[in-house]
Amino acid sequence: MAGGGEFSCLALVDSGNSLKEPISREPVSLVEKTALAGKEKGFLPSKFRIVPFHSVGQPEGLIEAYRIERMEVEWEESWISIREPFIGLVNGVISSRKNYQMILHPEVLEKQEE
Repeated sequence: MAGGGEFSCLALVDSGNSLKEPISREPVSLVEKTALAGKEKGFLPSKFRIVPFHSVGQPEGLIEAYRIERMEVEWEESWISIREPFIGLVNGVISSRKNYQMILHPEVLEKQEE
């Protein structure tokens, strides 16, 4: 994240996550807002978006999404660096068992830096 705002969390790659930022059509991964407490200075405010969504139990809604400078993902025993991905902030808990704090959009893994 920009400004040295680093954070670490466990993520679930969810093939059912089809959330995209409506203008660029870029994938949006979801993260619990509490996992980012105190890291908001790492958001790129000029890249703030409101993203419409629907999910099981919620036919419609809006979610705050921000571009962050970089995301590093450990995937299949190697590290992938993703430049300026969108993350959507979720109020509440993503995993009822608290196994992970982020739902990673599968297309993000294809967007790695060269």
